Amino acid sequence: MVGKAFGVDSPRPANIPTSSRWRTLLLRSAAPIAVGLILLLLSIGTIQGAPHDFGRTSESANPGIETWAAEVLWTAGYNPYAQLTEAEVSTKPPAWSGKDEDVAQVKGASLNRLKLRYIQAYGAFFAKARLWQADLRNAYLSEADLREANLRQADLQFVALDHAMLVRASLQEADLRNSNLNRANLREANLSSAVLSGATLLDATLDHASLYKADLRNVLMQRASLKQADLREANLGNANLTMANLQETYLTSTKLANAQLKQADLSLAILTDADLRKTDLSGSDLQGAILRGADMSGANIQGADLRGAVGLTANQICSAANRAQAQLDDNLRRDVDSLCANTR
Repeated sequence: MVGKAFGVDSPRPANIPTSSRWRTLLLRSAAPIAVGLILLLLSIGTIQGAPHDFGRTSESANPGIETWAAEVLWTAGYNPYAQLTEAEVSTKPPAWSGKDEDVAQVKGASLNRLKLRYIQAYGAFFAKARLWQADLRNAYLSEADLREANLRQADLQFVALDHAMLVRASLQEADLRNSNLNRANLREANLSSAVLSGATLLDATLDHASLYKADLRNVLMQRASLKQADLREANLGNANLTMANLQETYLTSTKLANAQLKQADLSLAILTDADLRKTDLSGSDLQGAILRGADMSGANIQGADLRGAVGLTANQICSAANRAQAQLDDNLRRDVDSLCANTR
């Protein structure tokens, strides 16, 4: 048909066999079919694969075939993944000062359920953005402004959010496994039922944040600030909270088995019915903490300051694996010395 429409006007010789005409038609059709197939494969490879520089926030050190499509496009001078470095995605109000009180006047971008894997958005402005159920796996959002953003149920696996501003952000049920939140500001953020297992939050700020029932297994939170945070029923098994600030933190029924809390500040913290089995509390400050019903079996409380602890019993102290040099109230010390001596 293409030959008839655009061919020469001279009449076709009558003696050309039908097989030759079919062969000519197939040859003319082969090129566009091949180009279409190549474009299809490139599209599928880009959608399912990773950028050419895959590895900075990668799930694997050797991605292999996952980067082939992006490599081809990159060689041709085209990057198929979104580039929003320092972009103003949300709309700032006039006379924007950058203060927290001005965030209420920001018009947040509507990005619910969008596929934004591997987005490059260093320092981008996403304040109050609506990113419900958005796919942000492996996104690069270092130093981005996400204050009061709605990231509920978002997929943030392996995302780079170091130094990001997430004050009062909504992250309920979000998947933050293996994410980088080092030095991020999550003050008053809602992380209820969020999954952060394997994430790093070194020096992060989570004061007054809600982490109710959050999965924090194996997280690295050295020197993090969690003052008055809500960690009730959260799972912090094997978490590293060395030198963390947990003053007045709510830790009721929290799972802290095998966690590292060396030199942590737990003064006035509420640890009612908390699971502290084999937890390392050496050198920690637990002055005035509520430890009623807490399971301290096999815990290391060497050098811990437990003076003024509420609900703490001699049985709990004697069940600890190491209680050397632990600081206790005088009356509790006498009970401990008597009980522990009788149970040897």
